[in-house]
Amino acid sequence: MKHIITLSLLFIAVTNLVSCNKTDATTPVSKDYSASIKEKSWWGEITYTGKNTEYYSVYFKADGTLLWSQLSGDYPGHWAIKDKELTMTFDANSVAIEATLTDDDYFTNISDNTNLYEVNNGAIVAISNITLDNTTRSGSLRSSPSIMLQMTFTPGGMVQVNFANSVINVPQTYKRTASGGSFRFLGSVPSIGVTHIFGVVTSSGEIKGTVEKSGGDLTWYLGKL
Repeated sequence: MKHIITLSLLFIAVTNLVSCNKTDATTPVSKDYSASIKEKSWWGEITYTGKNTEYYSVYFKADGTLLWSQLSGDYPGHWAIKDKELTMTFDANSVAIEATLTDDDYFTNISDNTNLYEVNNGAIVAISNITLDNTTRSGSLRSSPSIMLQMTFTPGGMVQVNFANSVINVPQTYKRTASGGSFRFLGSVPSIGVTHIFGVVTSSGEIKGTVEKSGGDLTWYLGKL
């Protein structure tokens, strides 16, 4: 009788062990979504009420702070993430932006507590600090119709802008954020004059940006190398 009880207990123990191992093997491991944020740059589109869509770049530092960059300036703040739910807040105001991270590193379910603008989308930039020096990027100024635009980047943080096959200004000094995700400089565009020009590095390695213009900012695009 004792042998029967002992064998029964042994069978139960082995069954439980196999069951546990099967569960461990088939239960998916939860993704660490914070790894898609820490020390990473993201980019996307933002639309102010009554204005054209423009671009933004945001860099998430490992210490929980962030730097949000767009045409109007650079804005420091903080970020926090719980599972896949991200919250961004800013030092200069009470604005809070919330988003859900997808498994393929996009923002979804984006919301904010301001009526001034809407954040339309967001995506990770795998390589934000791509080299610009000694490269020429060609694209277009997105007006109606679109007009050829070209930028040549040279060492020392200089950029030469070519507009509609004409050099429109002497090389300008551009300022790039520490993460490499965005840059800005003063440029000259015919009919607009000296104005601010802002660009972001996208997920695909292209560069997209915004030119300040009264009556509605213009967007621009430069293809990848």
